[in-house]
Amino acid sequence: MSFHISYRHSTLRCVLVAVALGAVFGPLDLAGQVHAPYPLANLFNSPAVWAAAAFGFGVWAGLRMRAVVGAIVMEVVAVVAYYLADVAFRGSNVSIVVSKTAMVWVVLGIGAGAIFGAAGAAVDDESRMRRAVGTALLPAVFLAEASHQVIRRLTTDPDSRPDDLVSTAIMMAVLGAATLIWLLRGRTPAQRAETLGVTLAMAAVGAAGFAVLAG
Repeated sequence: MSFHISYRHSTLRCVLVAVALGAVFGPLDLAGQVHAPYPLANLFNSPAVWAAAAFGFGVWAGLRMRAVVGAIVMEVVAVVAYYLADVAFRGSNVSIVVSKTAMVWVVLGIGAGAIFGAAGAAVDDESRMRRAVGTALLPAVFLAEASHQVIRRLTTDPDSRPDDLVSTAIMMAVLGAATLIWLLRGRTPAQRAETLGVTLAMAAVGAAGFAVLAG
């Protein structure tokens, strides 16, 4: 089953679309963090939503190099637009745009754009392994974060609200499962089983990574 809309997107078109999407996505993510009710606000504050944006762009772009370049541009523009919106609408000092924190997020955005842009472009790859890994990566991120929230709940993180952690874990798990089901439409039973195995393995690795970073 093909998810790609078209392979005839020019590189220039991909970059222009990436700039436009990033300029919108960054401020929307900030608005979601500030104004959305919990636990929905946690989704906007999650790395998974940024990964999903890059992944979706990769699916749209189709060709791997265009997907990677475009997703990187989109993520970097989104970070800059996020902080500019913070200055414009929340009164933050303009220096925040070039702060160390902003630069860290730019670097992370470059990494996320490269990895998840390529993953999105790989959902219809001719290589069985690249297709399985590409398809599994985004659902694995949601499931990894769900697992991380469960672990935080079990260890009673003093800085978090337990009920909020449970609700966030359920939301992330549902998104992970729904994303995987959608991506596996039209696949053979063998392909579904293979991708599910890869997803669970990657989710376990991701949960361990979250634990290390949080610890």
